[in-house]
Amino acid sequence: MTWVSVDVREDHLEGLTKGDPILGITQLVWNSIDAEASEIKIVVVENGLGGVEEIRVEDDGHGMTRSEAIDCFSRLGGSWKRRAEKSKNGQRILHGHEGKGRWKAFTIGSEVVWTTVVEHAGKRQSTSITGYRDRPGGFDISDPVETDKPIGTTTRVTIEQSGSKGLLGDRYLKNLTAIFALYMKMYPDLSIKYRGTSLDPEELQEYSESYRLDGIVKRHGSATLTIIGWSNKVKPRRGLFLCDSSGVALAELRVGIQASGHEFTAYILWDGFREMEDRLLLAENDPEISPLINAARDQMREHFQQRDKQHVIDIVQKWKNDEVYPYDGEPANKQDSAVRSLFDVVAVKAAPAVNSSDDQVARRLSLRLLREALEANPTALRRVLTEVLQLPSESLDELNELLNRTTLTDIIKASSLISERLDFIAALKIMVFDPESTKQLKERSQLHRILANETWVFGEEYALTVDDQSLTSALKKHIKLLGRDELSVSEPVLDEDGKHRILDLLLARSSPQARDRHEHLVVELKAPKQRIGSDEITQIEKYAFAVASDNRFNMTEVEWDFIVVSSDLDGYAKQKAENGELSVHKPGLIYESGDRKIRVWVKTWAQIISAAEHRHKFTQDALKYTPDSEDALAYLREVHAKYLPESLMTSTGD
Repeated sequence: MTWVSVDVREDHLEGLTKGDPILGITQLVWNSIDAEASEIKIVVVENGLGGVEEIRVEDDGHGMTRSEAIDCFSRLGGSWKRRAEKSKNGQRILHGHEGKGRWKAFTIGSEVVWTTVVEHAGKRQSTSITGYRDRPGGFDISDPVETDKPIGTTTRVTIEQSGSKGLLGDRYLKNLTAIFALYMKMYPDLSIKYRGTSLDPEELQEYSESYRLDGIVKRHGSATLTIIGWSNKVKPRRGLFLCDSSGVALAELRVGIQASGHEFTAYILWDGFREMEDRLLLAENDPEISPLINAARDQMREHFQQRDKQHVIDIVQKWKNDEVYPYDGEPANKQDSAVRSLFDVVAVKAAPAVNSSDDQVARRLSLRLLREALEANPTALRRVLTEVLQLPSESLDELNELLNRTTLTDIIKASSLISERLDFIAALKIMVFDPESTKQLKERSQLHRILANETWVFGEEYALTVDDQSLTSALKKHIKLLGRDELSVSEPVLDEDGKHRILDLLLARSSPQARDRHEHLVVELKAPKQRIGSDEITQIEKYAFAVASDNRFNMTEVEWDFIVVSSDLDGYAKQKAENGELSVHKPGLIYESGDRKIRVWVKTWAQIISAAEHRHKFTQDALKYTPDSEDALAYLREVHAKYLPESLMTSTGD
């Protein structure tokens, strides 16, 4: 065994040993190609823990004698390849010229052993070369021994850690396919296998197109841009490779363009890259090379724009031929044309989902839904794309029948309304039950203002009539509802103590069965932290009695319900609300006039919320929607932000 030192600074060598393992595997394959191998195998050896312990690259190339190995491994640069354009027997265009490739193997693992077999003096000889990542300044080269093994070279790389599970996936197969695609096209007899699977660019590619880049460079002839588009079923390496005119990849750059939805690899072929190989690392800033790269990227943008346009045309035409396209005839005007163009772009993005069904009716309905969502409610479009298009056939049939009776816009509005109400019910629980919120929530400036915009929570039949106004204003509204303009409102409405009283909310409805019959609900809100007791009950009763004693409230045509609401009742209020004679059949009813035109109630928020939940239970079950605290808080912050206390604006909903 002979130790052969390399006369070069060790820190420079260490820089060559770092990077993605794909660099090392690629370099070992290029070495085999330069050795005129016709069959190259990349073997991944697993350990018992599901990791990788070894990578082997085996080839049937011409191998090396011991003297050739000493000459090759004893120096960095000055490789025989620099003095030659073709491989030893003239069969291949050479890849490597710098003599750096052997150190790239250390990007894979810590120890590399090259075992090379060659025919020499009528006998086969085997020589081993061993290198170590922690000692990159030299190699151990063995004495040759006779062998009956086939001619070629096997490179074995030991991986000290079992964390390289990525080597077991298909990423490396696809990346290697992209890297060697052009070269394998030039040399179709070359076979490369990764973990037993052949690299087959022809099988994976969808198309290959080339463009001349004339007038960009003045030396070494013209350049060519080749774009290989890969099948959507695979995702090989997306990159921009700088190659010589034979397709040998010398460097890789980022693609540098946006090309959403396209799987491709691009190659610039130009002989000048050979001469400037030492400048390719900074090619994008090189004054001679960068114009060529920029021209290639401009051509790539134009290429994919044209493919996108043609893709839309092809898919839309097929829909028209299948009679599922949701528009008839030609556009009537420019606006109609613009609407259709927008629809085409959106629909083509959804084409995989639309075309997943062979049912013509299902595809026609899917496209119709997209059209209605885009034209009537664009904000619902994303949900239509992700959910409606994935409906099973029986659900699509039900939706189709439903759309014969109403529109998608109305369906979306109804679903949105119910979802928002469910969000608010959940939010109301937080506002009136959460200890931190109840401490800060103010009755009149916050809770009152929020509920004034959510009056449905007290009953579907009510619409807000008076908000935080006096009984006199309530009387004016009441008379207007009755259509009794002859009634006087010059005198204010006073309670039993002769005081003006302020109503929190006055809700009203007219019975559709009896045109002259009206119902009013007066709600007196209390802050959640305030328990209802005798004072609060007395207050609501005075409101009721003020109405009862005022002849201007037409009692033969109107019914009144007065409710005082808070989170809790004291002992006195509970006794009246639960054990009174009236509350036996009507919980919470504490007063009812003889003609039953006026009723007074004591309610808790738990009762109000429970009733609202019960009214919405059927639709909630149908929608399969149960809002959490985050949904509730999001609704409050979107709709009622200006009325919320700080605790609800900053709460995470935990």
